[in-house]
Amino acid sequence: MVKSIPHIIILSEHSVRAKSLANLIYSATDNVSNITTIVPADVKSIHINGTKALFLVDLMGCHQPSQQIIKTLKNEMKDAKIIALHMYRNKSLIAPILNEGVDGYLYYEPSRLELAEALNNVRNGRTYEPAYSDT
Repeated sequence: MVKSIPHIIILSEHSVRAKSLANLIYSATDNVSNITTIVPADVKSIHINGTKALFLVDLMGCHQPSQQIIKTLKNEMKDAKIIALHMYRNKSLIAPILNEGVDGYLYYEPSRLELAEALNNVRNGRTYEPAYSDT
């Protein structure tokens, strides 16, 4: 059974990209009650009020290194789940991002089905990785 996703936070410095992701989330699943968009600089100031948040981190839409963003999230939001989005499709390029402690990884432009599967897996305590390309 899929747990509800009370709060998704999109981390991106590109508002158009963040809005597109939010629309895709709403079309991919019907169990999301709130989506917020923030920039990486606002991570330390966000208050979730006891709910467990799921972060979608748009690594292509952030100017800070992925290690810095993920480390800050892990330190500030210890119970948060994190799905990183980037353009890499090769497992050897994705491995460092996964090793930083994210709960899932998606290609930069996921399909609705892929996004729903990633959200459901991560929210239910499983990791999510896409099928990899060898190129």
